[in-house]
Amino acid sequence: MVNPIDSIVPAGEATRRTSAWLLLGLMSLGVSSLFALLLAVARAPGMTPLPWLDGFFNTALVLHVNLSATVWFLAFSGALWSRAGGAQWAGLDWMAFACTLVGALLLIVSPLISPGDPVLSDYLPTLRNPVFFAGFLSLFVGLALAALRALLTIAPMGMVLAFGVPGSGLWAGAVLALLALVAFVISYLRLPAELTGKAYFDPLYWAGGHVLQFTHVLLMLTVWLVLARASGIVMPIAEQWLGRLFWLGSAPALMSCYSCLLHAPESLEHRQFFTGLMAWGSWLVVPVFIGGLFWGD
Repeated sequence: MVNPIDSIVPAGEATRRTSAWLLLGLMSLGVSSLFALLLAVARAPGMTPLPWLDGFFNTALVLHVNLSATVWFLAFSGALWSRAGGAQWAGLDWMAFACTLVGALLLIVSPLISPGDPVLSDYLPTLRNPVFFAGFLSLFVGLALAALRALLTIAPMGMVLAFGVPGSGLWAGAVLALLALVAFVISYLRLPAELTGKAYFDPLYWAGGHVLQFTHVLLMLTVWLVLARASGIVMPIAEQWLGRLFWLGSAPALMSCYSCLLHAPESLEHRQFFTGLMAWGSWLVVPVFIGGLFWGD
C-alpha cells in the first residue's frame, strides 16, 4: 500500500504550481509578521510621537489581518485545489495564482502609493484608497478562478487521487467560495450609497465573510483526513459517508441565499441571520470527524 504522505508531493509542473501557492502563503505570513512588529513599535512607550508612526497603527493592523488571514487562507486553498486538480486546466490555475499574487502585492504597497483612511470592519479590514480596493478585486478574481478550476477538475463525489481522500470536501468548498463572492456582490449592489465607514463596510463583508468560514471548515476537515491517512489512522466511517458528511457540512451555508435576497444588508435581521448560521451551522459535522479520528484504527 502506498503511503498517503508520498502522494502529497507532486511531480513536475504540478510541483511548481502547488509550491507557488504555498510560497505565496508563506510570504503573506512573513510580511504580516513585519506589520505585527510595526504594531508593537507603534504602541511602544515613546515611539508614537515619531512622524512616520503617527496614525499608522490602524493601517498596519488592516494589512496584518488581511495578509495573515485573507491571503493566507486563499493561498492555502489554492494549493489544495491546485494539487487535487492535477494537470488539468493548468493555465487557469496559473491565472488564479497571478491574480492572487498581484492582489497581495497591491495590499502591501497601497499605503505607500495612496494614503487611505483605515476602517476596522469585520472580516475584511479596509483601507479606503483605490490601490487597496484594486488589491481586493484582484484577490477576489484569483479566488473565483481557483474555485472555478476546482469545480472543473475535482469529481464532486469521487476520490482525490493526490490525497487519497473524498474529493467532495474540496469540491463543496469551491462551491461555497464562489457563493461567498456572489454574496459580496449582492451586498455591494444592495447597500445604500449614503452609508460610510464601518456602517458601510461591515454589512458589505458580513454575508460573504461568513460563507467563506464554511469553506475554511471544509478544507480543514479535508486536511485532517489527509494527515490521518498519512499517520495510518483509518476512520470507522465508509468513504461514501465521509463524502456525504462534507455535503451535510456545506448545506447550512447554502441558506445564505435566503438572507442575501430577502433582508437588506444593513438590517439587524441580516446580521442576526448570519450570526445564527455561524453559531449553529458551521460545526455540525466537525464532532463526527473528531470522533472518527479518536476511535479510528
